[in-house]
Amino acid sequence: MGAPPVIAVGHSLGGVIVSALAVEHPDKVHAVVSVDPGYLIPDEAAPMLESLLDLTATDPVQGFDAMLLPTYGPGSPPALTTWHRRRVAGMSADVLGQTLGSLMRAPDGMAFVSVSEPYLRRRPCPVLAFYADPGRAAIEAALFTDKRSKVVSWEGAGHWLHQERPAEFNALVDAWTASLSEPG
Repeated sequence: MGAPPVIAVGHSLGGVIVSALAVEHPDKVHAVVSVDPGYLIPDEAAPMLESLLDLTATDPVQGFDAMLLPTYGPGSPPALTTWHRRRVAGMSADVLGQTLGSLMRAPDGMAFVSVSEPYLRRRPCPVLAFYADPGRAAIEAALFTDKRSKVVSWEGAGHWLHQERPAEFNALVDAWTASLSEPG
């Protein structure tokens, strides 16, 4: 017996995964909640990100510092940064490099606008997307196919919006999912 369609929730690479799930298996996904997903990054950022990826392959913590420390916002708790750095320090450079590389490199990498934009237009379900970057939020908003979809942009927040503002995040997700009973 099959499970009913789910509300798929993902952060960062998980946001890519839940959106791909909605595109590739629309019968399995009722809605998507994507939190600062790893897509819709300007194509012009590719060379810089590739150099950071190379650094991550040789020294994961130094690569993390170069790639991810800038994604923390003024409201990011310092303990969050420490926790993330420790997780990276305990990770094999191969695993980290392959994971990030698969996000950025062809044929399946969805990081950049030129690839992710046409792909995401194929999501048939409602989407609630959270972004720290209002520019990427605006691109996402233009891709929605269901009128119940919504973008939330928290300027000044970091990449871990759900961990930086958990009460507000949970309240928004709860209210939005409750509203999904309205026709799309």
